Amino acid sequence: MIKRIAAVALALVLCLSLSGCEMSFSSVDSLMRPPKLSGENSLLQKAFEQSLDNGESVVMKTPLSGVNRSSYLLFDIDNDETDEALVFYSDPSVDEYACASVFKFDGEWKLVSNIKGQGDEIYSVTFADINGDGTLEIILCWTYVADAALAGSSAVYSGGNNRIMTIYSYNKTSTALIKSELFSNIFVADFNNDRSDEILLVNVDLSKSSNTTIGKFIGFDSDYSVKITKEFSMTRMIEILNIVTDTVIDGNSNYTRVYIDGAINDSAVITDVIKIKHDDFSISFPFTEEIFADESKMLRDVRTYCSDIDSDGIIEIPSLEQLKSSTIVSDDAQNSAPLNLTVWSELDGDSVSVDFKCVLNSSYGYLFKFPDEWETKVTAVYNRENYTLRFWALDENMTVTNELFSIRAVTDVDWDDNHYGYTKFSASGATVFGYSITSYGESFGVTPEFIENHFSLYN
Repeated sequence: MIKRIAAVALALVLCLSLSGCEMSFSSVDSLMRPPKLSGENSLLQKAFEQSLDNGESVVMKTPLSGVNRSSYLLFDIDNDETDEALVFYSDPSVDEYACASVFKFDGEWKLVSNIKGQGDEIYSVTFADINGDGTLEIILCWTYVADAALAGSSAVYSGGNNRIMTIYSYNKTSTALIKSELFSNIFVADFNNDRSDEILLVNVDLSKSSNTTIGKFIGFDSDYSVKITKEFSMTRMIEILNIVTDTVIDGNSNYTRVYIDGAINDSAVITDVIKIKHDDFSISFPFTEEIFADESKMLRDVRTYCSDIDSDGIIEIPSLEQLKSSTIVSDDAQNSAPLNLTVWSELDGDSVSVDFKCVLNSSYGYLFKFPDEWETKVTAVYNRENYTLRFWALDENMTVTNELFSIRAVTDVDWDDNHYGYTKFSASGATVFGYSITSYGESFGVTPEFIENHFSLYN
């Protein structure tokens, strides 16, 4: 039996206009003095200010993406159970480049080094053991204010590898630059299970008449010499939105798969999958090359990404399938939106198997699993005015007949005032979900238990 081990790592979901989100960077340069830290951390603030020639002119910087988003970042880099510190800032009186100061604590905070950046903003900060020695390296990524501003605009990503990755070693007394490279997106993980991390860089270039998307894996030896460098062409994308991985342990054929979701225009996402064999780091592309050569089968709404949606340790890949007869003529037809089924499939070796199909509502973060036997018997429509998902029966001619049941999303405040004739069965944050079953639905076999068993919240 194949033993599957999850190595799912969501390192990147960029909230651009392509994903229906907005990011504001108006506060990046708003702190003209370092924020006052409290308690023991105030000593770090003092050490930082004393390390500056002119503290009055300092502008604190905050990384624009990733999980490490603080002007003062504490992290145990060398695994000695004592945190080191990175402080991000710029000094406009000197130049516009962003900088990073590295401190260690030895009874007091002491400056280890000052790192001058390669951009006027810090894009992201990652810690990884790239040479397997147990001490983490510092991966600082830099960008420019124009890139940050674009991420909060309605413009489509401009393309070009305008972000810069720099890798620094740390040895308690100094830092040293190991490598610097341009990129559009970055993902760091132990892709071949060798106890050291590799780096995946994705470069999107829209500067030519036909845009290109190139991926590149980089791995290092113990002395920081490059031992792995594999470059490959990808589906032409204008922005990378999500990267996740899973790992399969199958005797001598152990491998990791990298799933890359990217926008190919301002309303559609496609997936590339890279398979990495652990023993020799050879790569292949089972999904895009062998299985779904027809790109249209992979296209879907920009907010639907690959994920381990059923929590079985294996990533599922979404695609769309037309929901039969999802065109309901009723008194609210002008507000009703026909729906597709989202099909969640997984790779099993070099073949694809469908896990389940569902009606997915990404606005409220829920899905309703669609039983196989319903595909010629039931359809659904979404009412955009009252946030209601309605299910209807079909006859043998695929004609809509009677409503079966509906699911409505209501704010908890509104729910307290008016249940709208629905029965509460789930909640998420400030949203309450209720169901209403018609008499025809009851005769069709729809029960409260059936609805609860087929309804799921997802992130």
